[in-house]
Amino acid sequence: MRSRHCQCRHGTARGADLLPRWLDDRVQQHARRQHPGAAIEVRRSQRGRGQQLKNLDDHQGHTVLEQSIMADARVKNQTPAPGGEHALLKSVADLARGDPNCDQIVPDFAQVIRQELDGLHKFFVGLGPVQSAAFKRVLPGGTDVYSVTFQHGSREMEILLAPDGRIYSMNYN
Repeated sequence: MRSRHCQCRHGTARGADLLPRWLDDRVQQHARRQHPGAAIEVRRSQRGRGQQLKNLDDHQGHTVLEQSIMADARVKNQTPAPGGEHALLKSVADLARGDPNCDQIVPDFAQVIRQELDGLHKFFVGLGPVQSAAFKRVLPGGTDVYSVTFQHGSREMEILLAPDGRIYSMNYN
């Protein structure tokens, strides 16, 4: 019996015959197997937050691993996440209005936004409307960095999207 193990920048996965069509050289052989053809364990890590998913079916395991491999490629090729700039600019506009769309933010980060809303609102109102945004780079963990120019200044801003497209984290310098 054989199983495979995938080690990617954002996590690891273990399972039997994990998607051999696209895991190529990232797959290493291990002597662990639970169900033929099923991913049995995936560990993910984003910005220091870990997540362990067990007993995944092929589709779930495939989705998580594919997203991790896509993030690795984005880092290597320095390409922004699809929808990242739009999510960043919309979130900035929402914060300037004092009305963030928490449905577009993962729950843990939405809670932080709610707690800090008064300060964030004042900060973005003080900067004025966004004039332009330019992609700069992708950090090793998959966070996109943008240079954002406002009416009254500019800031370097970071955004990391969750696999479902919601904002996982957002920072400014």
